[in-house]
Amino acid sequence: MYKRPNGTGSIVKLSGNRRNPYQVRVTVGFSTVLVDNQLKSKQNVKVLGSFPTRKTAELFLANYNADPYDPIMMNISFADAYALALESRQPLAKNTIKGYQNAFKKVERLYKKKLLQIKKIDLQRNVDAQETTATQGQMIDLFRLIFNWAEKDIELIKNNPAANLKITAKPTTKREGKPYTSEEIQLLWDNLQTRFVDTILIQIYTGIRVSEMLAITKDDVHLDERYIEIHGTKTDNADRVVPIRKELLPLLEQRIAAADTYLIVSPKHKKQLDITYYSYFFDEVRKTLNFDHVTHDARHTFVSCADSSGVNQSALKMMVGHSLKGITGKVYTHKDLQELIREVDKIKFL
Repeated sequence: MYKRPNGTGSIVKLSGNRRNPYQVRVTVGFSTVLVDNQLKSKQNVKVLGSFPTRKTAELFLANYNADPYDPIMMNISFADAYALALESRQPLAKNTIKGYQNAFKKVERLYKKKLLQIKKIDLQRNVDAQETTATQGQMIDLFRLIFNWAEKDIELIKNNPAANLKITAKPTTKREGKPYTSEEIQLLWDNLQTRFVDTILIQIYTGIRVSEMLAITKDDVHLDERYIEIHGTKTDNADRVVPIRKELLPLLEQRIAAADTYLIVSPKHKKQLDITYYSYFFDEVRKTLNFDHVTHDARHTFVSCADSSGVNQSALKMMVGHSLKGITGKVYTHKDLQELIREVDKIKFL
């Protein structure tokens, strides 16, 4: 029988009825032990894996000796590699992490797949499945994060399958904001029984972003003083107070009465996710009422109606969270709040 050269490992057939009886071992060092008052050298053996046939074990060991690697990392899954790669790049900006997270959610089929089994064609197919250049770009960034880490940080791969991925979606022309007409706003008021119609009215009458609206807790709403505390993340001016129009008070009161923590929750009473709100609940209202609108149109409606109603521009910028020249970290006084309420009451929506 062929004898393997010293130091190149061994293959041992294990006893019993096993699915993978051929075990591959390599010597990783030696230790000295005392046997019958004599010092003897003992091999320290590391098991690299078990295989169904001797041929597959031989091939594995030959590849290992050609380029030894950590067998644990050899079997690492895509999902585990993502977690390790992301951790290795910390600290990262919140928006960067959010981009990785959004892309990761879209490639669930890759989660359990071994990283070494994933080819460039697998990655490009996932990129091609995304509809916009933005989402394709996010996905390519995710794949580069993982496979650059595998190539450069732990030297697991030599040919990086994420190196030359391409954006294949056609660039889209940015859609101009389309304000709701007074007739459409009235239609919303006439259909309050339709689920989530009130959320569109809350946006129209406050100018807040969807992400800001979904983050509002019942403790952020002050009905008697007529304002909402907004805890935004988009800009330095996103944290602010927003005055409440009197028409909204009953809608907000109903939401508060039904709320545990967040003002707007999913049907399972959990915090409503932006992506679900966009793709399902808002879309449900749009189809039911036959609207040709996107979520941002409600905020655009507020700004448009405020402009045409002669609202003070500084007050408007404060309400919608736009920057004011020379003003950062605005602290709102009672006088400021009363001024914002006066300005918001000027706006004609209907």
